[in-house]
Amino acid sequence: MSASTIELLNQILINTFVYKKELSSLSEQVHSEETCLKLKDFANRRKKQANELIQIINTMGGDVQSTPNRTDAPKLSWCADLPPKNKDTIALLTYLITVEEKSLEEYQKVWGQISNSEIESRLKVHIKQGETTLKYLKTALHANQESKKANANNDQ
Repeated sequence: MSASTIELLNQILINTFVYKKELSSLSEQVHSEETCLKLKDFANRRKKQANELIQIINTMGGDVQSTPNRTDAPKLSWCADLPPKNKDTIALLTYLITVEEKSLEEYQKVWGQISNSEIESRLKVHIKQGETTLKYLKTALHANQESKKANANNDQ
Protein backbone atom coordinates (compact mmCIF):
# COMPACT_ATOMS: atom_id res chain seq x y z
CA MET A 1 0.00 0.00 0.00
CA SER A 2 1.38 3.37 -0.92
CA ALA A 3 2.50 5.89 1.65
CA SER A 4 0.25 8.51 0.05
CA THR A 5 -2.81 6.32 0.74
CA ILE A 6 -1.79 6.01 4.40
CA GLU A 7 -1.24 9.78 4.55
CA LEU A 8 -4.68 10.40 3.07
CA LEU A 9 -6.28 7.99 5.55
CA ASN A 10 -4.49 9.81 8.38
CA GLN A 11 -5.78 13.14 7.05
CA ILE A 12 -9.31 11.72 6.97
CA LEU A 13 -8.79 10.45 10.53
CA ILE A 14 -7.69 13.87 11.78
CA ASN A 15 -10.62 15.52 10.01
CA THR A 16 -12.97 12.93 11.50
CA PHE A 17 -11.75 13.70 15.02
CA VAL A 18 -12.05 17.47 14.47
CA TYR A 19 -15.50 17.14 12.92
CA LYS A 20 -16.72 14.80 15.68
CA LYS A 21 -15.61 17.37 18.25
CA GLU A 22 -17.41 20.15 16.38
CA LEU A 23 -20.60 18.10 16.08
CA SER A 24 -20.53 17.41 19.82
CA SER A 25 -19.99 21.08 20.57
CA LEU A 26 -22.76 22.17 18.22
CA SER A 27 -25.16 19.66 19.76
CA GLU A 28 -24.77 21.47 23.08
CA GLN A 29 -25.48 24.87 21.53
CA VAL A 30 -28.67 24.23 19.56
CA HIS A 31 -32.09 24.81 21.08
CA SER A 32 -34.02 22.16 19.18
CA GLU A 33 -33.99 18.80 20.95
CA GLU A 34 -34.42 16.97 17.65
CA THR A 35 -31.42 18.78 16.13
CA CYS A 36 -29.38 18.16 19.27
CA LEU A 37 -30.07 14.42 19.13
CA LYS A 38 -29.29 14.26 15.42
CA LEU A 39 -25.97 16.08 15.90
CA LYS A 40 -25.08 13.69 18.74
CA ASP A 41 -25.95 10.77 16.45
CA PHE A 42 -23.68 12.19 13.72
CA ALA A 43 -20.88 12.67 16.29
CA ASN A 44 -21.22 9.07 17.49
CA ARG A 45 -21.11 7.84 13.91
CA ARG A 46 -17.88 9.82 13.35
CA LYS A 47 -16.40 8.30 16.51
CA LYS A 48 -17.10 4.81 15.15
CA GLN A 49 -15.65 5.77 11.77
CA ALA A 50 -12.49 7.06 13.47
CA ASN A 51 -12.04 3.76 15.29
CA GLU A 52 -12.50 1.89 12.03
CA LEU A 53 -10.01 4.17 10.25
CA ILE A 54 -7.44 3.41 12.97
CA GLN A 55 -7.96 -0.31 12.36
CA ILE A 56 -7.65 0.15 8.59
CA ILE A 57 -4.42 2.16 8.91
CA ASN A 58 -2.98 -0.49 11.22
CA THR A 59 -4.08 -3.31 8.88
CA MET A 60 -2.33 -1.55 6.01
CA GLY A 61 0.88 -1.37 8.06
CA GLY A 62 0.78 2.38 8.53
CA ASP A 63 1.33 4.55 11.60
CA VAL A 64 -1.70 6.28 13.09
CA GLN A 65 -0.83 9.97 13.35
CA SER A 66 -3.69 11.26 15.48
CA THR A 67 -5.74 10.64 18.60
CA PRO A 68 -9.18 11.86 19.69
CA ASN A 69 -7.61 14.03 22.40
CA ARG A 70 -5.10 15.71 20.14
CA THR A 71 -5.52 19.42 20.77
CA ASP A 72 -3.16 20.69 18.08
CA ALA A 73 -5.09 19.11 15.21
CA PRO A 74 -5.18 21.74 12.49
CA LYS A 75 -8.41 22.87 10.93
CA LEU A 76 -7.97 20.91 7.74
CA SER A 77 -10.05 20.89 4.63
CA TRP A 78 -13.39 19.70 6.07
CA CYS A 79 -13.73 22.18 8.91
CA ALA A 80 -11.64 25.06 7.64
CA ASP A 81 -14.52 27.48 8.14
CA LEU A 82 -15.92 28.06 11.58
CA PRO A 83 -19.48 26.93 12.22
CA PRO A 84 -22.01 29.72 12.52
CA LYS A 85 -22.08 31.22 16.02
CA ASN A 86 -25.64 32.45 15.81
CA LYS A 87 -28.55 30.09 16.20
CA ASP A 88 -29.52 30.28 12.52
CA THR A 89 -30.56 26.76 11.56
CA ILE A 90 -30.20 27.41 7.84
CA ALA A 91 -26.61 28.64 8.29
CA LEU A 92 -25.81 25.62 10.48
CA LEU A 93 -27.26 23.17 7.96
CA THR A 94 -25.41 24.87 5.10
CA TYR A 95 -22.15 24.58 7.07
CA LEU A 96 -22.75 20.88 7.84
CA ILE A 97 -23.59 20.16 4.19
CA THR A 98 -20.32 21.76 3.09
CA VAL A 99 -18.33 19.68 5.60
CA GLU A 100 -20.11 16.45 4.60
CA GLU A 101 -19.44 17.13 0.91
CA LYS A 102 -15.73 17.67 1.62
CA SER A 103 -15.68 14.48 3.69
CA LEU A 104 -17.22 12.48 0.86
CA GLU A 105 -14.72 13.89 -1.64
CA GLU A 106 -11.80 12.71 0.50
CA TYR A 107 -13.33 9.30 1.11
CA GLN A 108 -13.97 8.78 -2.58
CA LYS A 109 -10.43 9.88 -3.40
CA VAL A 110 -8.87 7.32 -1.04
CA TRP A 111 -11.41 4.64 -1.95
CA GLY A 112 -10.14 4.79 -5.54
CA GLN A 113 -6.59 4.03 -4.32
CA ILE A 114 -7.44 0.92 -2.28
CA SER A 115 -6.91 -2.47 -3.84
CA ASN A 116 -7.81 -4.60 -0.80
CA SER A 117 -11.48 -5.60 -1.20
CA GLU A 118 -12.11 -5.92 2.57
CA ILE A 119 -10.77 -2.43 3.29
CA GLU A 120 -12.52 -1.11 0.20
CA SER A 121 -15.88 -2.42 1.45
CA ARG A 122 -15.28 -0.98 4.94
CA LEU A 123 -14.61 2.45 3.44
CA LYS A 124 -17.64 2.11 1.18
CA VAL A 125 -19.79 1.84 4.32
CA HIS A 126 -18.38 5.21 5.46
CA ILE A 127 -19.19 6.68 2.05
CA LYS A 128 -22.78 5.35 2.19
CA GLN A 129 -23.20 6.78 5.71
CA GLY A 130 -21.92 10.14 4.49
CA GLU A 131 -24.31 10.10 1.55
CA THR A 132 -27.21 9.32 3.89
CA THR A 133 -26.19 12.13 6.24
CA LEU A 134 -25.84 14.53 3.33
CA LYS A 135 -29.30 13.61 2.03
CA TYR A 136 -30.79 14.17 5.51
CA LEU A 137 -29.07 17.56 5.86
CA LYS A 138 -30.19 18.72 2.41
CA THR A 139 -33.77 17.65 3.14
CA ALA A 140 -33.68 19.48 6.48
CA LEU A 141 -32.24 22.58 4.80
CA HIS A 142 -34.97 22.58 2.16
CA ALA A 143 -37.67 22.15 4.83
CA ASN A 144 -36.23 25.02 6.88
CA GLN A 145 -36.01 27.28 3.84
CA GLU A 146 -39.62 26.52 2.90
CA SER A 147 -40.76 27.13 6.48
CA LYS A 148 -38.92 30.46 6.55
CA LYS A 149 -40.57 31.48 3.26
CA ALA A 150 -44.02 30.51 4.56
CA ASN A 151 -43.45 32.48 7.76
CA ALA A 152 -42.31 35.50 5.77
CA ASN A 153 -45.42 35.31 3.57
CA ASN A 154 -47.66 35.02 6.63
CA ASP A 155 -46.07 38.12 8.14
CA GLN A 156 -46.95 40.23 5.09
